[in-house]
Amino acid sequence: MKKLTLYHGTNSRFLDSIKQHGLGGINIVAQMNVLPLFKELHQLASSELKKEYDFVPITYRWTINSICNQSAGSQINWQHGDVYLTPSVNRAMSFAVQNKYGSELFTYLKSLIDFIDKHSDARAQAILAKYPAVNELLNQEGRPIVFELTDLVPSDLLDEGGLPADTFFQETLHYLDTLSDEEKNEKDNPLDIIAFRLKQPLAFDRLIVHEVKIKNN
Repeated sequence: MKKLTLYHGTNSRFLDSIKQHGLGGINIVAQMNVLPLFKELHQLASSELKKEYDFVPITYRWTINSICNQSAGSQINWQHGDVYLTPSVNRAMSFAVQNKYGSELFTYLKSLIDFIDKHSDARAQAILAKYPAVNELLNQEGRPIVFELTDLVPSDLLDEGGLPADTFFQETLHYLDTLSDEEKNEKDNPLDIIAFRLKQPLAFDRLIVHEVKIKNN
């Protein structure tokens, strides 16, 4: 059986946990109660700070609502807690660089905290104090990294929607066979929209860790 290589972009903030428990071994979002915190901050921003929040771009407010609802649409998935993988190393690197806190959820969480800090004295920090593990993680130093996962088989994976990945796995293999190495490395290539979920934890010794160098303009 042909096997698949996929990538996961994140941040070194999570490296110690992954070394100990494997990739996907702990659901950090659930363990740290990140979503209840996120919803509490959103409630503060959208009600008590409604006047200021209404001036935030509507696309941002839509994204925050989608994260609160953990929406899963046909084009964009806003569900968090599982490990998502891509066949595009460029997409994984871009994700790791763009999400300073190693996760889309944590990155938007920090933006909400910054918005509330700007407009409401210390109310965000008072809420954040109830979640010390999150506060500690946000204050750690980190750097973008990409995990390379080789020799994956369908039983290791689900599709992005959480369904069995057998057919999608074979379709992805076939599609990869049609692309040249140059096409696979093109910016904004179709590989960027392909995603899987990791079905079960992978031990750290099955991961290849790549440091992502950030270009300074």
